[in-house]
Amino acid sequence: MWRLRHLQRWQHQRHNITSSILQTAPAALTSFHNNPSSSPPPQRTNNPTIITRNFAGRKDRASTTYETRKPTKKQRKAYHKRQREQNYEATKHSKPNSKAIARKLEDRENKERLLEIATEEEQLKQQLGVYFDKVNDIQSKIESSEKFTSLLKEGKVPKQEIKQAAREAAKKAAEKQGVAHPPLPSWWQERMTYDWGDALIDDLMGNSSDLTSSPSVYPIYMGGEYGRLQRKVERAIRGFKDQERFLLEEGSGGLPSPTAAIDRKNVLSDKLISDFIRAYRDAHGKRTTPIGLVPTLELLLRESQIPRSSLGTYAYVSLLTCCKSPLEARKVNEMRKEDGVRSNAYFWS
Repeated sequence: MWRLRHLQRWQHQRHNITSSILQTAPAALTSFHNNPSSSPPPQRTNNPTIITRNFAGRKDRASTTYETRKPTKKQRKAYHKRQREQNYEATKHSKPNSKAIARKLEDRENKERLLEIATEEEQLKQQLGVYFDKVNDIQSKIESSEKFTSLLKEGKVPKQEIKQAAREAAKKAAEKQGVAHPPLPSWWQERMTYDWGDALIDDLMGNSSDLTSSPSVYPIYMGGEYGRLQRKVERAIRGFKDQERFLLEEGSGGLPSPTAAIDRKNVLSDKLISDFIRAYRDAHGKRTTPIGLVPTLELLLRESQIPRSSLGTYAYVSLLTCCKSPLEARKVNEMRKEDGVRSNAYFWS
């Protein structure tokens, strides 16, 4: 390729020289014919057909005559900086009122909703006042009856239970007379509902925050300890089975002694099982997608052959962290109640 360019350049220069000679040749021959003793005229230097290139800078020789110089790194940096500034100037402002309209609309809707709630509260207070006035009148009549006074004098039933029964009877009588309890609005039911969001807030800011919260916002990753804890649990189960087999061979009647269950509880502590579950959760699951309750129970009951009687409060809390949905969490709570494991603040937090 470079040879072709060199040949083209040489032909171009030769053509320029030839054309300049042809242009000056007639005048020189005429003057020489008229005055043979005179010398030929000098060659013109200001001929526009001859291209004269001087040294123009870095790497600007004959090889770059027909090439475009590439921009340097400094030039590219300045160009991109200039483009960024121009783009920022063109897009730094949004359209007029593009954000203010949405913000004002949201504020107006919030104010209208608050006014609606205040109006409903006033109406609800009036309806509740009528309802409880009727209930109180009926309850006062029940408490002034001879049957109520005789029950209080006997003393067989506690006074609080008798008053509670009179209150329930007064409510039922008010409903029969057409004065029922007014239905609560949707926003009131939302206030009275305790969901998982409230539980998380209680965990972070309530009385039980010191049980699960820590100075670090990131939980401890235990996926690397899964193999060690699994081998430790397998050794404990294997040792218990060997001990149980030895007791069956030595004992009479084919039944193991009650010390076997005590040894199992001592070897398989609640803390060890809890750490084993957490390590399995971190090794096979993700923070955004928990492993689930079913694979965890299969690991504990089928593969590791850990009995449910060995699970304690800490183990059930670790099972809660493996659940995918609130339904699985309720199932864990039901299992805890069936096994007779007492709950504490750590479990509910």
